[in-house]
Amino acid sequence: MIYLFTGNNSFALTEEIKKWKKVFLEKYGDFNLVHIKDILLFDTHFLVENIVWSSLFWWKKLIIIEDYPFSPEVKEDNSEKEIFFLDILDKIPEENIVVFAVANPDKRTKIYKKIQELAQVKDFSFDDENDLKKFILKRYEWKIGNFELDVLIRYKSANIQKIIADIEKLLLTKEKITKDDIEKNIVPEIEENIFMIVDNLLNKRKDIVLKEIKNTLNFISIYALYNSLLGNIRNRLYIDMFKSLHFSPSEIKDYLGLWNKAFLIGKVYQIQFDELKKLYLDMIELDKKMKFWKMIGSEEVDFLYEIEKIIIKDL
Repeated sequence: MIYLFTGNNSFALTEEIKKWKKVFLEKYGDFNLVHIKDILLFDTHFLVENIVWSSLFWWKKLIIIEDYPFSPEVKEDNSEKEIFFLDILDKIPEENIVVFAVANPDKRTKIYKKIQELAQVKDFSFDDENDLKKFILKRYEWKIGNFELDVLIRYKSANIQKIIADIEKLLLTKEKITKDDIEKNIVPEIEENIFMIVDNLLNKRKDIVLKEIKNTLNFISIYALYNSLLGNIRNRLYIDMFKSLHFSPSEIKDYLGLWNKAFLIGKVYQIQFDELKKLYLDMIELDKKMKFWKMIGSEEVDFLYEIEKIIIKDL
């Protein structure tokens, strides 16, 4: 029996794995439980012995394989593993329960398509940020409010694992989490800082954006910040374009490779499509100006000045 656990709610996915292990251990013990967290560390003989062979002494086996099929970000040559699994999937006996657990698989690969064809799929996904909020608010009822959770989501770029870890940390000393608790004790990471900038940028809060950009430049260069802003604005432009063409959320997610950021599809911003397009084209033009030495200077402060000028003009 083959199962595929997947979806952008990585926390729920992990909790489901824990639940399955607990139930199996209570019923059958740990002799026939195998949990593989890095498939590349195991040779084919070990995998055949544990996945394909039946147990002589125990009726059931549970084999959990995490992070496989690989996500699109994995660069290692895994052709050998793909050939191996394509060959053995049809040979797995009914009494062997094999769970492939991966939040962000590369859906273009042959092995993913084969597993999806044979497996019972359990999809742990949020369609949008509202689903994420409902999930967390249900889990921490009376412990964190809607407004405070919005702040934490922005701080952690809607990464559920980080959000829950920070809620648990704050609840060690607090009965209920306030906005002040978050601002004093939780440090936004660089990616989350940029997410907050983009969020405010698309909501046309230019004064806040200009302030946040200067704060973020204490940690990264203006060029790295620019590239990240450009990538996020481009994503938003494509999302809005596809929505106007009546693409479904799942089609947009797969086409743009949004994976755990699929919640962005459901977000609504103050900026209009024409304004967004102009902002993107002006940011692209800035890249050309830099490459052809058409800026007033070549220092980071000059580049920052050009970005600020675009924000003030276009918002």
